[in-house]
Amino acid sequence: MLEIVIKHCPMILLQVEKTIDLCDNDGNANVANNFDYEHIAPNNYNIFIDINVKMYPIAIRTRTSFSIESDDVSWDTLFDSKYITPMVDHALTNAYNSFVEHFNNNCDDTINEIPVIDSVTQMFSQGIISQYQTLRKNDDIKNAYLLNNTGLEIITGTNTILTFHPTFVILDEIIYNNPQFNRKRNRKTLFEVIPEPQYTTIKLHCLQILEKDVVLNYYDTIMFFQCLDCALQVLMGDKADKLQAVLHRNGFDSEQQAIFIKQGTAMFKQLRNTLLNSNARIINLETNYDWIHKMS
Repeated sequence: MLEIVIKHCPMILLQVEKTIDLCDNDGNANVANNFDYEHIAPNNYNIFIDINVKMYPIAIRTRTSFSIESDDVSWDTLFDSKYITPMVDHALTNAYNSFVEHFNNNCDDTINEIPVIDSVTQMFSQGIISQYQTLRKNDDIKNAYLLNNTGLEIITGTNTILTFHPTFVILDEIIYNNPQFNRKRNRKTLFEVIPEPQYTTIKLHCLQILEKDVVLNYYDTIMFFQCLDCALQVLMGDKADKLQAVLHRNGFDSEQQAIFIKQGTAMFKQLRNTLLNSNARIINLETNYDWIHKMS
């Protein structure tokens, strides 16, 4: 019998102010979902369900993780309503409970609860299954080499932390947290290159460097390569002043920012050479993005 063990990733929350570009002030709640997945060991599979809940003036995003342990299973087996529907139901419950808590803590009005509606659960479940069958499954076949081979192996330490941590501090600031940036436009721009659920997965993997060594497959390495490139360009561009508050709050003063730029640029070049010397043609590396002008 297929065993599903549910575990929770750290909750990702996007708290917004009233002059925001994330929610319409129409009194309505909006709920959206996304998903990602990974095969991390011969008998271990992870599925991630992301839920966005937005109602002015609060927007949150949550991720609930599901670990499936089995010696005889495939993605085709798992992406079935038998397994996906209860996962979505659980993820919606987590998201709604978190949203109520944060809404009540930050607003004059209060919400008692948001019920999980079966039609929403079914709609999200069928959407996930359809997207896997029509899109992601074909991508997995096309990217089999990248998904099944190791790219970066990173040993935790001050130098590597100073490369990985600022990358995602900067990106989260320009796509989620700082209203001085056009966050809606920046998300659209970045997620055309790195889909949002995969960005979240890469970020959570890479930030493990704060506590332990990290191993990325070639696919995740490519995605990190794009994240690093974007963060470096924006920090070295004309919008760097908008990033200083969050960088200093996270302990990255001007000296450490200079180290990040130096080390990040060197790693960027090393990554490019490593990936270009691999046994696969990597389309992602054949486009040089002008992130300074793409991000606003």
